[in-house]
This record gives sequence, C-alpha cells and structure tokens, in this order.
Amino acid sequence: MISSCYNEHKKEGMILDQKKIGVFIALLRKERGITQAEPGEKIGVTNKTVSR
Repeated sequence: MISSCYNEHKKEGMILDQKKIGVFIALLRKERGITQAEPGEKIGVTNKTVSR
C-alpha cells in the first residue's frame, strides 16, 4: 500500500520527503507516549534504526 502511494505521488511529480515523514511519525509517537523501541519491536528492527 505504501509503495503504491509512493508511486502515485511520484507520477504526479511529488516525492515523499523522508525528513517530513520522520517528523510526523515522531509527533504521533510522542503524542501517544511511545518510545522508539516500541514500534521497532513491532516491525523487527532496533530503536537505533527507528531513530534514523
């Protein structure tokens, strides 16, 4: 699903900005009181990977 959204935006000339996505995810995570380790555990990566 994400890749299809990416391809759709790419066709329209809009490239997803990784920095903006990261800031958005961080805001959602902080609103919910979730650490970087928690989403990392759910997708099978370390908290260091999430922090990138």
